[in-house]
Amino acid sequence: MAGAEFVSATAHELERGGRLCAWFGVREDSAMRLVAVIAFDADNTLAVGRSAPLTKSYPSLTLRQPQAHLFEREVWSSMGWCRKGTRG
Repeated sequence: MAGAEFVSATAHELERGGRLCAWFGVREDSAMRLVAVIAFDADNTLAVGRSAPLTKSYPSLTLRQPQAHLFEREVWSSMGWCRKGTRG
């Protein structure tokens, strides 16, 4: 799933009542994949997904879901990848 699609799908699951447990990047050659872990507490379930390889930046999830802020700061800090629509 491309970066914009992945961010949109993640935001949709959070809007459905999910809780963001993890959002991080995994290096893959010169690219990075985003990984999301979402908890659905009422159902006692976890959902896990990952993006297609990305290069340089991705659309910010924080703009739609403020709970993603610290996770995205960690991606920026550890991976050096910027979120589109933010200042880092």
